[in-house]
Amino acid sequence: MEWDDVFSLTELTASINNLPMRIGNPNDVNLFREVPLTTNSMPVEFYAETSILVPTTEWGGVAPKNPKGKRTAKNWLIPHMPLEDKVLASDLIGVRAFGSTTEMETVGKKVLDTLQSMKNNVDQTLSYRRCKAKQGIILDADGTVLVDYHVDFGVTQNVVDFLLGTDTTDIKAKCQDVIDKVEDGLGQEIYDSIEVEVDRAFYDALKDHKKVKEVYLGWAAAQEKLGQSSKSGFEFCGLKFIVNRQKVGSTPLIAEKTGHAYPVGTQDVFITGLAPADFSETVNTLALPIYAKQEPRKYNRGMDLHVQANQLPACLKPKALVKLVSST
Repeated sequence: MEWDDVFSLTELTASINNLPMRIGNPNDVNLFREVPLTTNSMPVEFYAETSILVPTTEWGGVAPKNPKGKRTAKNWLIPHMPLEDKVLASDLIGVRAFGSTTEMETVGKKVLDTLQSMKNNVDQTLSYRRCKAKQGIILDADGTVLVDYHVDFGVTQNVVDFLLGTDTTDIKAKCQDVIDKVEDGLGQEIYDSIEVEVDRAFYDALKDHKKVKEVYLGWAAAQEKLGQSSKSGFEFCGLKFIVNRQKVGSTPLIAEKTGHAYPVGTQDVFITGLAPADFSETVNTLALPIYAKQEPRKYNRGMDLHVQANQLPACLKPKALVKLVSST
């Protein structure tokens, strides 16, 4: 088999898009609605919300005019995220397929295995960016700020101090404060629920708090009887608290004794802009989530693989994001 006959751009791209997502939070994939674009920038235009109670008028009378809010336009450059690897002919000589005692490694399988490894790194990066987008920020691999949605929209981040080290703290009132801030930030947009990603220290302090402990123990006992895991999240006073222990290197995604609340079930709060790959065949075409392409090495001694995902997770209502802290 000739190396360049293994996969075309279309076939290879279809293959990598069909590979499973093994890293990241699948719920986040559903939270962020994908918006395929034909350029490398994501323009967003919307009207400030206005509402009135429509008065009744006499039949045949003059109808009141529908008010329109101020139009706002934002535009962000979508980050370009390429990754390259190679498959060498020498790597396949006499090599048996992984997990097999008889089957020899084939070119096609080796390419797919390498693509899966590359996709895992892409998924890890996108998972990291979606998590940070729920905090109102997008960071590069080195921690550089790519986008700060609070700054871009000119809003101050909402913060609620839960004071979990103080026995007299009214935790129910703190939860209601978070809900109120989320709803105020959403304006007229509806939502299904509110989730809060917290680190382990915040979660432990919350469940052990004097005014929460009894409720938590009852909930945990019910979960155990149902044979369910507590990983799905502890619901208390209208908020679902979920522990996020993920790290990038040694840096946790959620800082110590903090949490981040965000609405779930909205239509336009969280979106992901997709840009097409910078290949001749894909310029000005509707973008796909991830692309893959191959090129034969000199003397047909192997294959160079190129993967890229050009995606920008965005929060269009950062005022609806609330940071939770505990200063005690």
